Amino acid sequence: MLKQIVFLLLFSILLSSCDKVSSIFKKEVVIDYTKVDEYATFLDCKDLPRKIQRKKCFHDAVHTYIKTTLDGYSFSSARPMDDKIIIYLEIGIDSTAFMHKIEMSDAVREALPNLENIIHESIMEFPKLIPAKKNGVFVTSQYKIPVKLEN
Repeated sequence: MLKQIVFLLLFSILLSSCDKVSSIFKKEVVIDYTKVDEYATFLDCKDLPRKIQRKKCFHDAVHTYIKTTLDGYSFSSARPMDDKIIIYLEIGIDSTAFMHKIEMSDAVREALPNLENIIHESIMEFPKLIPAKKNGVFVTSQYKIPVKLEN
C-alpha cells in the first residue's frame, strides 16, 4: 500500500514537472499571415526578378482581366460615372481566386446592378494562380484591389 502511495506521489510529481520543464524549453513560433514572403501571382508574373515587380504585375493582370470582362458588357448609366470600387480578393492555397466582398457606393450599385455578379464571374475565370508563400509554405492570402469606374 505504501509503495502504491509513493508511486502515485512520484508519478504525479513527474507529470507536473514535465509540464514545467517542457514549458521552459518550448519556444512558441508565431507566424504573421497578414504579411507574406511571396505574393500570390499569375504564371506570367512569376519569373520577374523582384517581389515588387511581381506584385505590380499581379495587380495589373487583375485589372486587365476585370476590364476585359467589363468591356464585353454594355453598361448604361443616367449619370456620369467617376467612382471607385474596392474588390477584396482571396487567393487560396489551391490556386483559386475568390471575391471575398466588394465595396461600392449605393449610386454605383443602383446604376450598375449586375456589376458585382459580373466581377465575381470574371474572377472565377482567372487563369491559374500561384498562391502566396509564408515561410516556404503556400498560404491563403487576401488583396484589396481598387478599380476606377468612369465613362
